[in-house]
Amino acid sequence: MTFSDLSRNPKSVAERAARLGRLRDNHRDAPDSYLTAADREERRDESLTTASRIFLGS
Repeated sequence: MTFSDLSRNPKSVAERAARLGRLRDNHRDAPDSYLTAADREERRDESLTTASRIFLGS
């Protein structure tokens, strides 16, 4: 997806992101970014924290 897609049709992009879980936003003159749901990222953060604690033995 391009940033132009997002600005032209945000509802369609949001629906696609919800269906796929996340979308890569391709920028021409800037680093790419991802569009994702906050709850998905929060679960990811919690999983990484748990894995780190297990690995470090804390």
